[in-house]
Amino acid sequence: MSLPRRVEEACLNAWPAPRAVLVDGWQLRLAGGDSRRVNSVNVVADGTRPLADKLEIAEAFYARHGQPAIVRMTPFAPPGLAGLLDARGYGPPEDETLVLWRPAGPLPAANGVALSPHADEDWLAAHAIASGRPGAAQDGHLAAYRALAIPAVFARISAGDGAPLAVGFAALHDGILCLNNIATAPDARRRGHGAAITRALVGWGESQCAEGAALQVMGSNAPAIALYAGLGFKTELFRYHHRRR
Repeated sequence: MSLPRRVEEACLNAWPAPRAVLVDGWQLRLAGGDSRRVNSVNVVADGTRPLADKLEIAEAFYARHGQPAIVRMTPFAPPGLAGLLDARGYGPPEDETLVLWRPAGPLPAANGVALSPHADEDWLAAHAIASGRPGAAQDGHLAAYRALAIPAVFARISAGDGAPLAVGFAALHDGILCLNNIATAPDARRRGHGAAITRALVGWGESQCAEGAALQVMGSNAPAIALYAGLGFKTELFRYHHRRR
């Protein structure tokens, strides 16, 4: 299996949907909340059924659950799918995202980062504040954390009074560490907290003998891309976007 395919598999397992239906190589993921990665069609294997048939099944599936049909478009999507989405009235690409890779290798230790194997209530509350996604927006995230079935670690940096400054988590599958949901509180940005979280997560992966680490960042987020490049995430494996009906 190619490295991009392995990273795609690892990151799907690192951000799982609590409910999923497999339709001829398409995984229809369902979690609720507003996370598109766990509420969309993901192509995981080649199939044999006509694309139009599978898309109709997917649209009926999401309609039955009261959610819009969203398709995650990666380089692994079959030829003709984009044109079919055009014909069926799907909107333009949303938030092009880069999947970046860093081969194994130590980073400077990160001080003041607390690590936990679980997303406890304190970590969830910290993520809600740091990411600016309180309330119902967290539902899909909580469902994904509870569905995790591979080794994972949750990182947090707190101020002296306990207020959250930055959070992030990572999960390991097939020797590949996938970093997710790194966020810094708005009034604590540009102080190195995001870099410290990243170093701590990568360090945990090194302790688990990971052969490398991957993360996903929106293509429009130039500061984050520069930050991650400085931490060794210099190889772009592929890009993806979502399309919504």
